[in-house]
Amino acid sequence: MEELILRRPLDSARLEHVDFKTLFSKLGVDRMLSVFAAMLMERHIIFSASKLSTLSDCVHAAAALLYPFSWQHVYIPVLPMSLMDFCCAPSPYIMGVLSSSLDMLDMELVENDVLIVDFDNGKFVREVGDEGNILPPKLCSALKSAIRPLDGKVGSDLHGDDMRSADSAVIVEAFVRFFVETVGHYHDYLAPDISEEFNMEAFVKVPRSKSIKRFLGYFKNTQMFQMFVDQRADPQYRDTLHKSLFERRIRECETGGGKAGKGRGFGGKLRDFSFSKVISKAKESGALIKKKFRGGIEEEVRSDDN
Repeated sequence: MEELILRRPLDSARLEHVDFKTLFSKLGVDRMLSVFAAMLMERHIIFSASKLSTLSDCVHAAAALLYPFSWQHVYIPVLPMSLMDFCCAPSPYIMGVLSSSLDMLDMELVENDVLIVDFDNGKFVREVGDEGNILPPKLCSALKSAIRPLDGKVGSDLHGDDMRSADSAVIVEAFVRFFVETVGHYHDYLAPDISEEFNMEAFVKVPRSKSIKRFLGYFKNTQMFQMFVDQRADPQYRDTLHKSLFERRIRECETGGGKAGKGRGFGGKLRDFSFSKVISKAKESGALIKKKFRGGIEEEVRSDDN
């Protein structure tokens, strides 16, 4: 009997069909990045909305921002009312809860690091308070500048799937660039033998930026980072992952002169981490952006292509 094996593509975390626009419009750039930071620290995160479609779309979009990493803990986009006690679990989770069910949650029983996000009102019901200080400041500013122009300027004259594809491609490229700058030097610290350990200490110490070192000091302890390293250390996955978007962007950064020594160039010069550069990369990825920009944005992209 012939054996049939079905395997999800390793690069499938890159979900350009995800509707990032809804998440963006509900939270805005600053709060969206605070959610992103909390997910990277693998905290307890509860999303709430009155509409099932809004809740589902936003939860899936938030998780997709983690590419090339993936959430390794409990993930329930829509939690049934009968299972609200799950929100008191000690292990990290991402859960979506309808607003009508949120009142049933005993706030005294949830973990101290919980982030509760209200999509209907675009605010945090509960937060730790340090979410805005987790990401390296310069990279965070560059990320904001790369995606903030999306607000009303990209996709405004597109409709339906075309608009979502254009916006999503730009957002994907921006967040991929963030990870290229923070962990793009990981190759240098993979052991040639799978039985040997990843050189974590050297990996964290090598970036020039103190804020990136501090960020990596926390991020290296997460399960998503450990899974990331384990997959790339496994020979059976290396060829497939070598072709992924993330790996291509790392190679472009290296060949473009961004790397000086082992990893020291990443996270350094951020002058080309901008909206126009992200647009350019999105177009290279086959995004449906074509000539769909207004005024200065179109001029910026045209000048960048010269």
